[in-house]
Amino acid sequence: KVVTWGDPLAGGFISPEKAKELGSDITMVTGNERAYAALTQRGKVVTWGDPACGGDSAKAADGLDKTVFHICFNNWAFAALREGGRLVTWGDKLAGGDPSREVAQQLTQSVSRVCCTEYAFAVVKDGGRVLTWGDPETGGDCSSVSSQLSGQVIEVFGNESAFVALKEGGAIVPWGDPSTGGAFGSDALAAELSQGVDTVVSSRRAFAALKKGAVVSWGDPSWGGDSSAVKGDLSRGVFEIKTNGRVFAALKQDSSVVVWGDKDFGGDTSSVAPKLRSGVKGLAFNERAFAVMKTVPGMKEGSGVVTWGDPAHGGDCSAVAQQLEGVVEVVANAWAIAARTKDGYVIAWGDQSSGGDASGVAQEIEAGGGAVKLFKTARAFAALLRNGRVAAWGDSVSGGDVSGMDWGPSKVVDVCSNDHAFAALTAEGAVKAWGSRLYGGQFSEETGMELTQGVRKLASNKFSFIAFKSSGNFVT
Repeated sequence: KVVTWGDPLAGGFISPEKAKELGSDITMVTGNERAYAALTQRGKVVTWGDPACGGDSAKAADGLDKTVFHICFNNWAFAALREGGRLVTWGDKLAGGDPSREVAQQLTQSVSRVCCTEYAFAVVKDGGRVLTWGDPETGGDCSSVSSQLSGQVIEVFGNESAFVALKEGGAIVPWGDPSTGGAFGSDALAAELSQGVDTVVSSRRAFAALKKGAVVSWGDPSWGGDSSAVKGDLSRGVFEIKTNGRVFAALKQDSSVVVWGDKDFGGDTSSVAPKLRSGVKGLAFNERAFAVMKTVPGMKEGSGVVTWGDPAHGGDCSAVAQQLEGVVEVVANAWAIAARTKDGYVIAWGDQSSGGDASGVAQEIEAGGGAVKLFKTARAFAALLRNGRVAAWGDSVSGGDVSGMDWGPSKVVDVCSNDHAFAALTAEGAVKAWGSRLYGGQFSEETGMELTQGVRKLASNKFSFIAFKSSGNFVT
């Protein structure tokens, strides 16, 4: 039996008929912000949630009954890849959920990879040919570069409204919205990216290519598309690139980090630049601030912490700097950052109402033997304690208050979260939830009965939760 909780319009409700169809052999569940798609062991896809965003796959049911092994989704549509290379789509027509007959005929076989922007899809077919459909403004039309996409493409990457293809030999081909990286903008850049690229990372409106340890970026300058100010630092030694959506951060082999992008969103490291030149690890970030753990000379275990970005979002840890020694974990929510030390202490900073002050639960954490792992929603934090209890702080609506929770004798072994609620899994396989009711922080008595035992794993989307049971069933 399948039970649901959370926003009923975004996957938090599933009809008895749909629950029966799911059966007991679910292997994977994925989804966009408002709909789910579940994959069974025999490759059947079952969907629920907002029909406008792909929650209703009835029109594609014949193609989703078996042998599906991968599901991709954008904001409003889904695409499922079957054995043999057939791709099946459903959801909003404008976002690629219902391609033209001409495109659909080309999706019946030989598809090897699928990628998406917010409202378009792109696939790589055997032989490296690329096919696109969906909103033309966000990459659904690649006719301007079709000759370059006729073969030898090995991967496609997307951001909000543009795609880039990586070809054999490392050449890059862009298309889509020119302002977000759908065009190079100069012959020099095109020549630089005509060979040797290893991989590409996308922010929301820009791309960064890693080429033999060097980085080249393009797209919207305010979103990381212009790295000229740090070009020298990005000329060698980079092994990984991360992004908060508006800023890129390059991690280098010498344990330094190089940052560029919107200065108001963490793209300005001038105040801490010397501290980022060595000993950096464990990067955490939200949309407007960053934090890294930094090796401190003489400290045998754990690290110090360096922050930058908007102070209101955790970009300034100076008020708690003396407490940030021996740090082994750093976690960021949308408005604050929290750190856990090797001794189990928790220190937080940023917006106090969103979890930027953990002093109110310090005694509770200490009494529980210290924290062993941190979790977050958009505006709250939770710490799993050594004694199997959970401490939470921040916005109560987002799960920052567990004072009314009846834990009973059970010990919590894992915690899962979405944007505004937490769910805890106990050693006996029971589930406890708290936070916003709309997001699954509360469930009905009937749902609660289904979550008293047998749960082995928890997962979530932005609005709701799924509990996988040992029987093979799952509860949402």
